[in-house]
Amino acid sequence: MKKIIKFILVVIVLFGITKVFGKHDDQKQSEETTTVTTTAETTSTTTPNPEQETPKNDSKEEKVSEARTKYQQIVLGDPMYGGEGGTSFEDVKAILGEPDSVSTNSYGDTQSMFVTWHDSSLKGIASFTVSFTNNLATGKGYSGFSLVNHNEKVTLDEFNAIVTDGSFSYDQAIAQFGQPDSESESLFYGSYSNIVSWHNANGSFGANFDITFKDGYATGKGQYGMK
Repeated sequence: MKKIIKFILVVIVLFGITKVFGKHDDQKQSEETTTVTTTAETTSTTTPNPEQETPKNDSKEEKVSEARTKYQQIVLGDPMYGGEGGTSFEDVKAILGEPDSVSTNSYGDTQSMFVTWHDSSLKGIASFTVSFTNNLATGKGYSGFSLVNHNEKVTLDEFNAIVTDGSFSYDQAIAQFGQPDSESESLFYGSYSNIVSWHNANGSFGANFDITFKDGYATGKGQYGMK
């Protein structure tokens, strides 16, 4: 029975984390679900100075780099083993600050949470999502990092050349296409899965592509509007 409950929770975690690629639609909560939302206050004391203007692109790249560093500090545990080894909720708050929204679900003696942070340093466009099992991180994702302009556009021919037979690695993808704009990660029975998205795609407005990785190697891909 416990394995069935854990499997249900994993499905919830994977569904929640992949929302990082979709629209932020309102989610219906069951009677067992409680949602607590808090809004972080931001203040600005910056005074424009035409004589000492920082290049915008450099500033964006630095902020995105800092955001990635925060994200990489979050370690995932396996939800099938109670999240053992994952970064605790309190430690994630120490890294990202107070969350903007928290949704909780309880099944027996197991509790799951889906938590969202909006990065104010990136004008609130970028966000982090982390799923927790028993207060330990078991899934994570980010979106909105496309503020940094990539030097080159990826063509449809380049996308078609991506192999998904397990020989094309995550590191190779980063080296070829640059840092991703969105990503989600999960751990299930000791196996890591990543869905990684790039918006520097050649094509119509909003063109993008994604690659699915399992344990660091491509197993699937998709694209929209590429030429």
